Amino acid sequence: MKEPKSLSAAMIFSIPFMILNGRMTIGAIHIFSSISFNEFGLPSHSISITLHSKNMDRTYDI
Repeated sequence: MKEPKSLSAAMIFSIPFMILNGRMTIGAIHIFSSISFNEFGLPSHSISITLHSKNMDRTYDI
């Protein structure tokens, strides 16, 4: 695997890894902790990421 040639390309390529890591972190918190996000004032599915491009629109709920 080659390294990206620019900083902007590296940032764009890292977005799927950020989403995956966020989901794994939230999943681990739900599995191992008895504390819910409602106790912190965050309702479930409160974080949403929408990506717009010419060919597709995608929404990711974390």
